[in-house]
Amino acid sequence: MNHNEVFALLNAHLDGQIALSHQEHIERHLRTCTICSKELAGLRALQHSVRNLPREIAAPDEVWQKVAQATGRPSPRILQFQETTHPRENKVRSHGWTYRIATIAAVVVIALVGFLVGNIPGRGSWNVATLEGSPCVGTTPIDVKGQLGHGEWLETDKNSRARVSVGSIGELVVEPNTRLRLLQGEGTDHRIALARGTIDATIWAPPRIFFVETPSATAIDLGCAYTLTVADNGSGVLNVTHGFVALELAGRSSIIPAGATCETRPGIGPGTPYFVDADAEFQQAVTEYDFGTDKEKALDALLRLARPKDALTLFHLLHSKRATERARIFGRLSVLSPPPAGVTRDGILSDDQKMFNRWAEDLGLENHDWL
Repeated sequence: MNHNEVFALLNAHLDGQIALSHQEHIERHLRTCTICSKELAGLRALQHSVRNLPREIAAPDEVWQKVAQATGRPSPRILQFQETTHPRENKVRSHGWTYRIATIAAVVVIALVGFLVGNIPGRGSWNVATLEGSPCVGTTPIDVKGQLGHGEWLETDKNSRARVSVGSIGELVVEPNTRLRLLQGEGTDHRIALARGTIDATIWAPPRIFFVETPSATAIDLGCAYTLTVADNGSGVLNVTHGFVALELAGRSSIIPAGATCETRPGIGPGTPYFVDADAEFQQAVTEYDFGTDKEKALDALLRLARPKDALTLFHLLHSKRATERARIFGRLSVLSPPPAGVTRDGILSDDQKMFNRWAEDLGLENHDWL
């Protein structure tokens, strides 16, 4: 079984609905594939969280006022989740798509409550807690807990760390020697500027609500956890541990999945993502191709060293404006990850948007405008 086949069966594998003959193939793949093993771990964590959800949720009155205004009808004060009492239905609902739909519905309801709370006027500031040392908001040290308001800077020195609540949609751990500013703190735009240093972000909101602006790119959350470091010269490095992150600047963009990394440079923007377990020579070739001068030699190395999972890198390289390079990249990528039905060489080389998106979906990189 290949990567895409195993990835598509992870939900059924978690539910115990896979035949024994296939389970062996899946377990063997999971031992060597970082992406699938992390995805399975995330599904297990989600399943555990949903099983421990409260049976009812009492939200603040102002939330229900907003619900009533939006729907034009009275709203209950408590959300209740009920299980059927029919034994057979309970068995069916505990597995497969019915269970996952119920899971998603419960998570969406909770996220909606959190989102509405975050939209209440006057809640544009974020809570900050000291983890080590004496972080400062502006020039004022944070004792134990504090607030980061709109336009204010949070700074840590070499001995301090802080935790920041990103409204109701996630949190940041701010590492030593970091300086960041809150630009927007509520609604559908939660945004900070990271001038220097390192943040560890965990976001559980819908995609494209949390943004990190840096001197060389904007990191756009697509439902994820990641570490982002910005050097004093404005260059950056993004490492994704769960989900996906987009890096964008002036029309140049990259999609980075879990287990992958991507560099950014001022005046250039995001480079090409690659998996952190790639060969060292392959990684060096990516950096040379993106930011160096000998692109032809770098491309030779990339095409020679690429593994099937490095289709991620080669797919991004298809955006090269040089036709001869794109033809070579297409040829190698087609061997490593054959394009799906309906995607042709001529279509890709002529920038057919639908074909790009179809191939991206097959590679697990959907939900992005690739041209």
